[in-house]
Amino acid sequence: MPIHPQDVEVSAIKVTRKRKRLYEPLAETNQLPERIAKETGIESSYVQPKTGEAQEIILDYVLWSAGLSLIPVPIADIIAIIAINLKMLKRLCQLYGLEFREQLGKSLIASLFGTFQIELLLGSLWKLIPGIGLAGGVISTAVISGSMTYAVGKVFVMHFGTGGTLLDFDLSKMQAHFAEKYKEGQGITSGLKQ
Repeated sequence: MPIHPQDVEVSAIKVTRKRKRLYEPLAETNQLPERIAKETGIESSYVQPKTGEAQEIILDYVLWSAGLSLIPVPIADIIAIIAINLKMLKRLCQLYGLEFREQLGKSLIASLFGTFQIELLLGSLWKLIPGIGLAGGVISTAVISGSMTYAVGKVFVMHFGTGGTLLDFDLSKMQAHFAEKYKEGQGITSGLKQ
């Protein structure tokens, strides 16, 4: 005998959210992992690191990235900057106890760089102009690459701090945050060159 829709009783289904939204900040930044697991409903091996450690890693790599602008060969400096960002991402993954996937990391970093890659390329190509072009290229590439590295680090620390991993990183949601942190990074890297 076939079942007809009018014969089926539909009960109200209650859906409860066990996990905070991916980019919804936690109430306190210094919460213990047990409390985070309880509030979000996430059971994992995630360990809340000290935020100071993550900040130190980011600033170390900002300095490295800005220093790579001294490479006099255009495009070679861009390749080195991407590599240094990948190393920073690997260290941040280790700090948060997350699995690091190199290919995924490369694609996420390249996608985050987006339109800022043109600025970096133009700064790098300035080095082709003898004399003042080399100096201008080094300075502009240092500021741009340092700012990009700062923004990459801050975006991933925010994402990892909410329990995210490389696999659930949403580029579309993070582009605006990346642009904001890039501007913040420009102030920091401009201060380094003085």
